[in-house]
Amino acid sequence: MGGKAYCILPEGLSQASKTLAKRLELRVECLSEVLEDTDLLVLVDTASPSQLGFTAGFLEKAKYIVIDHHAQNSLAENALLAIYYPQASSASEIVALLYASLNMKPSSSTCNALMAGILHDSRRFLIAGPMTFKAASMLYECCDYRSVIEAMRTQGPDYSERVARLKAASRLQLYRADSLLVAVTHVSAYESSVARSLLELGADMAIVASENKGELRVVGRARDEALRSLKLSLGRDIMAPLASMLGGTGGGHDAAAAATGRGDLDKALSILLKLLENTLHKKGIKLRKLD
Repeated sequence: MGGKAYCILPEGLSQASKTLAKRLELRVECLSEVLEDTDLLVLVDTASPSQLGFTAGFLEKAKYIVIDHHAQNSLAENALLAIYYPQASSASEIVALLYASLNMKPSSSTCNALMAGILHDSRRFLIAGPMTFKAASMLYECCDYRSVIEAMRTQGPDYSERVARLKAASRLQLYRADSLLVAVTHVSAYESSVARSLLELGADMAIVASENKGELRVVGRARDEALRSLKLSLGRDIMAPLASMLGGTGGGHDAAAAATGRGDLDKALSILLKLLENTLHKKGIKLRKLD
């Protein structure tokens, strides 16, 4: 088509992604800013402006396409084109199937990256659907599956991440919803890692908040069986309305979601707990604090 494409990661690669890219020998070359003459943005695995960082302002200047699988997406409605399948377990499988529909064959390195994305988001096929297996089957023919599995071996958290996890545990507020345990805490960083660690400790739902110069971020994680028991979606029922209350944006998946906003951390946690209490009350479930 004669155009030039380039990559932007608003918050950069996570440490886990850097490790994976290094192990798979993937070259990830991205610019640090949006070029002024950009005509089209392609937003991949992005559900709300809060995930776009400094690039969010360009939504008003350039047309954009959305490729996403989140349970809720506030960007799809105004997109030039929205390839939006919330039934998919990952954006990687959507991209893989796009290759197939266009009769295009991805490179071996792209196949490896897409397979890793599917394995990660589907939790090694625990939450896979028909699309997941169709995409994985196609990618299996062109990727080095053994190398991908080896590259995805998890490494333990570094010093600062372990400190964040332990501090979060020391500040923990524990609640009971029927027989389920809800953990609420706050940190200054590593919200997602802390939330996952609280599930490993025994919580059925973990909500972790942070505040930096008035900017709030709230991350939620939950066990699938707990959500089925509560008939609850973290993205739809908690993070989306919480973000509205905090003057930000939010949403995500049923079991993994986040919200952003502005304000005081303690007040935000109070709003969160009241929202969770009211949401559960409508379902006939009482939220009780455990001493």
